[in-house]
Amino acid sequence: MSKNAQYYISNKAQDIPLNKEAITFMVDGYVKNEVSDPQMAAWLTACYIHGLSDEETILLTEAMALSGDQLTWSDHLRQDGRYRLVDKHSSGGVGDKTTLIITPLVASFGYPVVKLSGRALGHTGGTIDKLESIPGLRTDFSEEEIEAQVSRIGLYIGGATDQLAPADKKMYALRDHIGLIEEPGLICSSIVSKKIASGADAFVFDIKYGHGAFMNSKEKALILAQKIEKTCEYFHKPCEIILSDMNEPLGDAIGNGLEIQEVVRILSGKVNQGPLVDLSIDLAANMLALIDPEKPDIDHWKKQCAMALKNGSALRKFNEMVQAQGGDLDEALDEETEFSYDFYSGESGRITAIDAKVFGIAAHDLGAGRLDHDDIHPAAGITLDKHVGDTVFTGERIALLHYNLERSQYLYPTIDALKKAVTVDTQVEVNPFN
Repeated sequence: MSKNAQYYISNKAQDIPLNKEAITFMVDGYVKNEVSDPQMAAWLTACYIHGLSDEETILLTEAMALSGDQLTWSDHLRQDGRYRLVDKHSSGGVGDKTTLIITPLVASFGYPVVKLSGRALGHTGGTIDKLESIPGLRTDFSEEEIEAQVSRIGLYIGGATDQLAPADKKMYALRDHIGLIEEPGLICSSIVSKKIASGADAFVFDIKYGHGAFMNSKEKALILAQKIEKTCEYFHKPCEIILSDMNEPLGDAIGNGLEIQEVVRILSGKVNQGPLVDLSIDLAANMLALIDPEKPDIDHWKKQCAMALKNGSALRKFNEMVQAQGGDLDEALDEETEFSYDFYSGESGRITAIDAKVFGIAAHDLGAGRLDHDDIHPAAGITLDKHVGDTVFTGERIALLHYNLERSQYLYPTIDALKKAVTVDTQVEVNPFN
């Protein structure tokens, strides 16, 4: 039998281990349009069903990283090799805007940061979609433009160039379309291939678990973390991995423009506590410890990061970046939807669960995500008044829903879904007058 796409699809469907030849054929063929979408979908389905071994994951990562350009950055960005360029990645969550907090935070200490991010996948938000909710802001800089901006202000956040791991772009979109997301090997190869191609020296990974994450349990998150660690070791890239809970939304805002507004509140020091702030400081401190081997003390960096949020230096760096990329932050902070709806509690007690995935899907349907023939609405989404552990009384608002006329038909189905997504322990007595 000739070794064509059907041959490699059939092999993986029979759980025959993939070798370098098979993976290179499928990945390169897909980039060159010699392997069709249906063929790649069938191959990915077989990979999803049978899983990818560590060796298969590494080979797939390598093929995807080599499918396009491998970026290189001038030595002056590393100050003659005295420290590393460090990248950060989260595995996907609801309300996760840590990238937009920690990159200006790290850059505020004088270390250059280049962050190449992606768009939404499934029910989770994408950093590029969030940034593009800022009117006028560009995320499509060329490699030369990126280096010029980083040389000037020390920070760039944007999308990967068209030729950076193009195999991942196509496979990522196809996986999203056919719903094949949660397999650890596919996630690992998608994440790490982009990181390798982007030219960073070391990485910090935020691996999320729970209802709102692609890894729905801590055990599955550990499997993904181990695959990422082994893959980075193969490419001789130091990394730190943090596991974080995504059973409830992270922070108060879900939705692109709403999350930008929350980012500004945190960077300005107006919000200085809570899981989002704590995780952001933890991630930034780990990045800084990897960047400068002469100052490896994470506790030291945590204190410095908290101070940089308090004194506004991180916000000033974020503003610099927004302006350099053509954005109008003041206009973004004023954006509103046509309509809003108060989502009230139907009972009194203590909130014991807020299903992040349901809230993520709800925000997506209200306009924070793409539908087949409709664009993202920048100011659409959900803002939370309550979190797990808070008390609530009957008729008290839990969340505010933001939407426009084009998505109004999703309002009542969304409300029905959210009612089932919030669990209240009614045995806890609540006095609404306290």
